[in-house]
Amino acid sequence: MSEQPPPAPDQAPGDGSLGLTHRHEYDVVTSLPALHSAHHWLHWDVGRSRILSVGVCRTCGEADRASVQECAVADCQAHRICQRPYR
Repeated sequence: MSEQPPPAPDQAPGDGSLGLTHRHEYDVVTSLPALHSAHHWLHWDVGRSRILSVGVCRTCGEADRASVQECAVADCQAHRICQRPYR
């Protein structure tokens, strides 16, 4: 079996035996359900900050850590995600 080269940094690995890979194409999401998913996927510490927007891959749903915009105000009332109860 021939050895496959590693995927490019913007490529997600797929099933190596089939050679399935894709290039990440990100959409910026700001909807509350999508942000809840991003918190979970990124294992974000929601006690200190909250994600306001994040880029999510159209193909695999992977969130892009480098694109995260967050709010670090402790008692913020300006954003819906900041008003979410955590406990």
